[in-house]
Amino acid sequence: MVKAFGYSSNGGPDVQEFLDLEMPTPLPDELLVEVRAAGVNPVDWKIRSGLLGAASPGDLPAVLGSEVSGVVREVGKDVEGFQVNDEVFGTVATGSGGYTEFTVLPATAAAHKPPQVSFTDAATLGVAAATAYDGVTQLGLKEGQTLLINGVGGGVGVAAAQIARDLNINVIGTASEDKRALVETLGATLVPYGDGVNGRIRQLLPMASTPSSIWPAERACAR
Repeated sequence: MVKAFGYSSNGGPDVQEFLDLEMPTPLPDELLVEVRAAGVNPVDWKIRSGLLGAASPGDLPAVLGSEVSGVVREVGKDVEGFQVNDEVFGTVATGSGGYTEFTVLPATAAAHKPPQVSFTDAATLGVAAATAYDGVTQLGLKEGQTLLINGVGGGVGVAAAQIARDLNINVIGTASEDKRALVETLGATLVPYGDGVNGRIRQLLPMASTPSSIWPAERACAR
């Protein structure tokens, strides 16, 4: 049996419980992974609560978590590029979860973990970093343009700043003053939260003349 943490019905934190489940079996295009670390995201409790749709009886019990890192223990017969004992990270397959000893990843949603990246850090990349990559690349910015990230000190913001920096895009971002050191290590210019933040942004981005040009937290505005 496999130890996991999840829920047997939609609801609040009180429905969460430890579970004893059968060892998952990967499909031909999937990887069975022994989990070393799992990411924790707001979407986890939203799924548990039913905000994103009530779970059907056939989907329960369900395991919490969407992203993991770990070691491959079995490779689906149609999978190429992975083998047993590879260290990997990625997002879990539909119907699987991350808060467990073993889970299943689609090979297309997995990547080899670089040796210099810890399992803990790698486990946090599947959701936030993928969201950041999609957001930055879909903007289609050119080298030398400037990207404003509201909430640059959060998970998506930290990843987005580094992706943009590597594309030679200038980055400024709003965050609390106590995150200045972190923001500057990302190659971004901090705009502190608080009274007058809109004015401070306008000084750096003259074209951002109205608050409506600034997107909600952890989304981006290019100028």
